[in-house]
Amino acid sequence: MFTLFAKKHAVVDLPLDNAVELDALNAVAAVVADRLNLDRQAVKSSLIASEVAGSQIVADRVVVMHATSDQLTRPQSLLITFREAVQWSEASTPVDYALVLVIPDGSDYETVAAPAVAKLVAQKGTLGTLKSNASALNRLNATLL
Repeated sequence: MFTLFAKKHAVVDLPLDNAVELDALNAVAAVVADRLNLDRQAVKSSLIASEVAGSQIVADRVVVMHATSDQLTRPQSLLITFREAVQWSEASTPVDYALVLVIPDGSDYETVAAPAVAKLVAQKGTLGTLKSNASALNRLNATLL
């Protein structure tokens, strides 16, 4: 019964004031913090730090970001679509999806990310049709971790 009230970890058509990377990072941090009941500034700082280390874009349209938190005991993933494509990183790659992995402090990011990214890449052909379908995105997100 309680699963009916669980927050969904997929967000469809996230609106941005401007379709630029910094606005997208701010909006994503707010969504992640809200959905996982984490501190917004801590999430934002961690996401920015991961982006400074280098952007990862997969399936020609998905930016993969990560944050760490001492409030989590197991990794969480959120799949987000942007209403408008965002020009991402120095390469200005247009992305319309973000996969956000939030991992407990001390966890190995690569161990968590590799299988999730592989599953997402395997779904590359369906991402266009799933973009506005929150239920389908939630199901896809549930398979990533």
